[in-house]
Amino acid sequence: MTLRRLSVVAGLALLIVSVPWAVYRHTSTHTDFQFYEPTQLPAGVAIKQKRVDQFGTPGHIRGTTVELNFRTVDWVYSVDERPIDPEGYGLVTTLHNYDPTSTKPTCEQRHTAGGMSYRLCHWIDYGRINVYQTNFAKGSTSITSRMPNETDQAIPVESLDTFVDSFKPASTVNFPVIWGSGA
Repeated sequence: MTLRRLSVVAGLALLIVSVPWAVYRHTSTHTDFQFYEPTQLPAGVAIKQKRVDQFGTPGHIRGTTVELNFRTVDWVYSVDERPIDPEGYGLVTTLHNYDPTSTKPTCEQRHTAGGMSYRLCHWIDYGRINVYQTNFAKGSTSITSRMPNETDQAIPVESLDTFVDSFKPASTVNFPVIWGSGA
């Protein structure tokens, strides 16, 4: 085999390997933290969409968030997961006035039967959407959910305890990847 022919074969081999690799890197759903998915949701609540948000540019990721959406209208009410920021993350709240009928945020610190500590907050958005927010850490992952419900259908705190306890390690393979500037 001549040197020229060998160069062409090597170039084609490199192209055959690099194109799929470049596509994979651009669409990869790899995260730098463990993703968890709930296995139990309160009655009437469902996950409608899933995605990975990556900030930066392909090959130069500055941050990643995994989102599980409770609606198809927008991504306001969802489960958001990201690596814990060791400098700014805290699980304890000083608010102890949780009220599932309040229009303004009210919170309390709770402990589940499985031993998870989490902050539970509630408020009513737009006078018609009950919002139940949970914040907790599992391993090195920060998990925040904002769960919507009808104002005439309260979610019992025991169901929210079960929801928090139900998060299990999962994969983001086949989640769509959304790229943003992170600005």
